Amino acid sequence: MDIWQAIKEDHGIVDSLFQEIQEDGGDRGNLFKQLKTALEAHSQGEEKAVYPELARIAELKDLVDHSQQEHNKVRELLAKLEQATGDQWSELIDQLQDAVEDHVDEEEEQLIPVAQRQIEADKASAMLRAFEEAKERAMAELQ
Repeated sequence: MDIWQAIKEDHGIVDSLFQEIQEDGGDRGNLFKQLKTALEAHSQGEEKAVYPELARIAELKDLVDHSQQEHNKVRELLAKLEQATGDQWSELIDQLQDAVEDHVDEEEEQLIPVAQRQIEADKASAMLRAFEEAKERAMAELQ
């Protein structure tokens, strides 16, 4: 697996969690906790291991800045969701899902294709290791 596949795999996990939340209201608390952990670990992995490298590519600088802003928006929505109940929670989870889906689309359709062309295999391998390590640290902190 390379860094780009790892990012896409995380995207798939998050998408599956959103589907479970939308389909199964019974265990919403546990599913939300899993979703929050997955999103936060993924975001920290990208911010520490991926975005700094991608920001060095002139063509991607603005998109990386925008992606960071999207991560911040996701964090704000997660914090609101932790305090929300009932209809407000349902509305906020829909907003979160829309925000994450937009972010994923931008990464997979715009950012990753350019990065794959610009970043050499050795650098991508180092990024993968750093991404996985950052995710592991984040998951340990979130437990």
